[in-house]
Amino acid sequence: QHLGGSPAGKEQDVAENSRGAQRRNNKGESKIAVIGLGGRFPGAMDVGEFWENLKAGHDSLRRFTPAELETSGVPANVYNHPDYVLAGQVCDDVDKFDAAFWGIGKLEAEIMDPQHRVFMEVAWHAIEDSGYPPRTGTQSRCGVFAACGIDGYLVHHLNGGALKHPMDPGSLFLTEVASEKDYIATRVAYALDLKGPSIVIQSACSSGLVAIAQAAQSMASNACDMAIAGASSLTFPNTGFLFDENLVYSRDGHVRPFDRGANGTTFGDSVGAVVLKMLEDSVEDNDRIYAVLCGSAVTNDGAVKAGYTAPAAAGQSAAIVAAHQAAQVDPRDISYVECHATATNIGDAIEVRGLTDAFSKSTSTRDPQFCALGSVKGNIGHANCAAGLTGLVKTVLCLHHRQLVPTAHFSQLSDKIPIRSNSPFYVHKGLTSWVPDGQQVRAPLRAGVSSFGIGGTNAHAILQEWSPEDTTLKLRETTSRFRRSIQVLTLSAKSVQSLSDQLLRLADFAGNPVTDLADTAYTLQLGREEFAHRAAIVCNIDDHKSAEDALRKYTIGSKSKANPGVVLCFPGQGSQYINMGRGLYDTEETYRKHFDACVELLEPIVGVDIRAELFFDGDEIQKQAKSLSFSSKPEVVQTSIFTVEYALAKLLIEKLGIQ
Repeated sequence: QHLGGSPAGKEQDVAENSRGAQRRNNKGESKIAVIGLGGRFPGAMDVGEFWENLKAGHDSLRRFTPAELETSGVPANVYNHPDYVLAGQVCDDVDKFDAAFWGIGKLEAEIMDPQHRVFMEVAWHAIEDSGYPPRTGTQSRCGVFAACGIDGYLVHHLNGGALKHPMDPGSLFLTEVASEKDYIATRVAYALDLKGPSIVIQSACSSGLVAIAQAAQSMASNACDMAIAGASSLTFPNTGFLFDENLVYSRDGHVRPFDRGANGTTFGDSVGAVVLKMLEDSVEDNDRIYAVLCGSAVTNDGAVKAGYTAPAAAGQSAAIVAAHQAAQVDPRDISYVECHATATNIGDAIEVRGLTDAFSKSTSTRDPQFCALGSVKGNIGHANCAAGLTGLVKTVLCLHHRQLVPTAHFSQLSDKIPIRSNSPFYVHKGLTSWVPDGQQVRAPLRAGVSSFGIGGTNAHAILQEWSPEDTTLKLRETTSRFRRSIQVLTLSAKSVQSLSDQLLRLADFAGNPVTDLADTAYTLQLGREEFAHRAAIVCNIDDHKSAEDALRKYTIGSKSKANPGVVLCFPGQGSQYINMGRGLYDTEETYRKHFDACVELLEPIVGVDIRAELFFDGDEIQKQAKSLSFSSKPEVVQTSIFTVEYALAKLLIEKLGIQ
């Protein structure tokens, strides 16, 4: 969670709305940076937990108890049926929503589809993760491209009689706005004050990946500078299912992509969002880049297949080939594909045939088993319209960490899957480095992501690891003032409890030795919206333990005032010491300018250059002698203290926008 560059760079990004258009017209640059991630997944409340589960090959399938099913309204004669599977892939705490944070009333919050609620939260997390604070104008030309599933929550409410007058025109309108798919994208645009195009995408299971492709196309055409793309799929209530051998369900709830024991899929929950931005703009603004979207394609099978709901190898192959062409990559350079793979023998076999056909279009792919296959569905089940989005988040994390994670529940290849010894593909098993020691893989690392929807809308995206060394784009230098050794970590929240929770989470984060506390301080100050309840600690960027301890011990006052006034206090003599304010003088231009101005005005009065008396680079013994000499001159001490205070006040006025 960090952000380089400078505040001026962010302001410039907002002001020059035509910057992206000029670059694309002049250079044809179309690569997209993934700069923010947010998500809620079965067994994972955020992207960090999701990554740990992926590395462990964890299956988040949850077994339900009869008591839970009864509470959800499932009759005993249903869940006692011998073919009823009491299991599902469920996101936790979807019933919890801080309506007051969003300014949403009680009735509207009760009616609102949990898919909308959680997506709002995930979108907020994603854009904060990108370093751009919501509702501050730094991302005003940001679009929203989103998808969600059927509103089972509304049906559940109506069946339970929670809406007293469902046919009342006023109630019906409120219910529609709070629940209908059409409003999920504009809901986020309103909540985060985003002014780019806000569009709902629906193509069944491929909706999430199609949303990403459409967001990229929108940026390439300069319709927006940034975009949030995502999908929300929450089954309500998620209480298991009645197994039917004529359908695609798994007999025991487990999903086993490509495996000999595969017997179907389980439909589960998932909510995710990514923040996208033109690569060259991201490099110039020193954004943290997870991975690069090189190109994508969306096609449809048409009518040449067994039936409307059936997949087609030819249509899938066409989408993959088109994505290769859009990204201008050779298939031989792709070393991993995140597959749609639902663990149905027919579907997985068709997908591998489509992949094989697409890769065979290039004569350079005759090498055997250079490209790993995997599917996140073994971990979290089939996430419906969020399936492709979840697969992309997984792949972005793999590229970012340069690791390939296990394909959960895969042990032995099914005889029905057409992967032979001379195939370009193999199914990846354990947690490994993406490039094992001694193995040659073409750099940079590249991956494909597939998502195929019922009805035939196929999407494929090509991702690439972000490596500044491999780009011709020039990184902007980060000025030394953002690397000073002493930093201020700031937090704010809408309630005391929320602020307390944030302090503990930040303590965990700051205590990690790999955390860059300078970047963290920068983002907390300039990449977060400001709320009434606030906290701040001073830390040394090389002392993670002290920063963690200070955050854990921070005491929050019982009272807090929104938008409090600012008073600048100038203390008197007694606080002076040698090299007082030296760090600010060396690193902050504004401080140095006003300090020097005072020195020039005071020198004729005091008779000395204050800098010569105050700043000293000798050893400790010499410094003690210098300090005694300095303290013996009241006129120098008093004017030095005032000069430091005045320059510091001017710096704070500039930084905080004090009027």
